[in-house]
Amino acid sequence: MNTDNPADTQDIRPLTDEEQGWIDQNWQIASGQGMTKDTDSLTLGYQAARGKWELAPADDRPRAEHSVVGLGALIGQYICNFTDFEWGVRGEGSSAQWVLTNPDGEIIEPMQRMAELWSGSMKKTVGGYVDEVLEKYSGER
Repeated sequence: MNTDNPADTQDIRPLTDEEQGWIDQNWQIASGQGMTKDTDSLTLGYQAARGKWELAPADDRPRAEHSVVGLGALIGQYICNFTDFEWGVRGEGSSAQWVLTNPDGEIIEPMQRMAELWSGSMKKTVGGYVDEVLEKYSGER
């Protein structure tokens, strides 16, 4: 499933209000587009975003990383909404990673998982990945 093993979470800080605001804004936009109803909607939203990105002229499209980060934030928040995981940041500056942690010290890296989905190195749908996480940590889908 590509969730990290329990690790030392002492180097992970909570999100700032500004960072949480970006997550909330991203969620609100995605909700307005119907992407947050269920995990099938997450998959369809990902496919639409990916298709739009691929169809844009190469010199006119945003860097793939921008889409990966936004979609990673979306699946991360979806996971947070149904589990006891919370957002945090590990590291500082340009090397910082946004991660999810739970009280058991487990860590999920949603942006990294989204990068694997985007690149094709993870052979699942977005919704399939999120379903696996939800089944493991909440018993729900």
